[in-house]
Amino acid sequence: DAWRVREAAAQTVAGLGAVALPAVPALTKLLADSSYSVRRAAKDAIVKLGKGRVIVHLGALAGPSVAELTLKLKYKDWHIPVAAAWGLGQAAGATVVALPELERNISDSNAEVRLVTVQTVGALGALAAPAIPALAKTLLDGEAAVRSATRVALRRFAESVRGAQAQASPRICRHTRSLQHDKATEREEAAQALGRLGSESTHAVAALALALLDEEPMVSQTAASAFDQLQREGVLGQPSDASSAPVVATLLERLQDQNWAVRLAAAEALANLTVVAARCFSKLHYRTDYDDSEHVRKAGNLLLRRLRKAGALVDAEQVVDQILPELLEVLAVGDPEVRNVAYEALRGLWFADLLGDLTGANIFDAGMHGTWGCNIDGGGDSNSELDEASDACRSVSTGH
Repeated sequence: DAWRVREAAAQTVAGLGAVALPAVPALTKLLADSSYSVRRAAKDAIVKLGKGRVIVHLGALAGPSVAELTLKLKYKDWHIPVAAAWGLGQAAGATVVALPELERNISDSNAEVRLVTVQTVGALGALAAPAIPALAKTLLDGEAAVRSATRVALRRFAESVRGAQAQASPRICRHTRSLQHDKATEREEAAQALGRLGSESTHAVAALALALLDEEPMVSQTAASAFDQLQREGVLGQPSDASSAPVVATLLERLQDQNWAVRLAAAEALANLTVVAARCFSKLHYRTDYDDSEHVRKAGNLLLRRLRKAGALVDAEQVVDQILPELLEVLAVGDPEVRNVAYEALRGLWFADLLGDLTGANIFDAGMHGTWGCNIDGGGDSNSELDEASDACRSVSTGH
């Protein structure tokens, strides 16, 4: 009955609130557990923590789970790879953008590399949480352009996580209000207190990020120390290197699986991750090609080479070309719930401007009316599996 222990653990974590943050990677691994009951409990726990704004961004927190989820993509029982694919689509964001490599380049000796890296991290929104301590140091950079880009990045991060403060405890609310106090000493004390409160301060990261921009150096430095403390306690997340978990390559392999539900789950996960990567790297590609400064263009090219070597998904179009046939084919399936999985994946790609001229708005009308050819069981699955696989796609994180 070991599965009952894991199920109970997931249910317990769900009720812990912010205290549960260090357990999120272990909880995410359970999304692809061998037991359906455990998978369901893990998903419910993550949903509950997300609704409570405890999890700032699952992709930032769940890095240590990515390698195990990637391995489970190869399990023979199709429920497991379907569940693992869903988990990776939600949790592997920091991995596919090679956030650890971006963090390393924030402190590069070349000013232009630091500049384009900070600008790239700024495009990540809440996913940038693990990199905030590194960004805080560039507020003191010797180059004005780098300092300015850092301030923009921190404001964008704060804006993306601001809603979390709505769920804060009275104590956290009191300290976040004190960060706006007229007296610098009050602001400094509030930042110190938030650093000491550890995981409870997850609801104050937006206010703390803005405190990094305080005109009083002691307040800014104290806020930076608070972020260092939150990082040590696992509140900000711990992304894994893409090279240690070949997420994209393994998901692409699953597009050739005999089971259509596995193929669809892999395509959906790749679509989600491609959107994340494109939002991160689109402006980097633009600067590399069109920036007025030759030095910036060279720095952008250097950063792109480093990111590719680190395993980042910097060439989104190549992945889109491989997942489009699967998603378009599924649009013709009679089951509306299964079709909706493909529809939402395509919708995300469309709004991320990743479909280009190949398809436009008409793709959705065409697909929803079944005008695309489809052979849903062409991989060898029997039609009797349709209902069960449909359930898997409706709640694919459980793999049931």
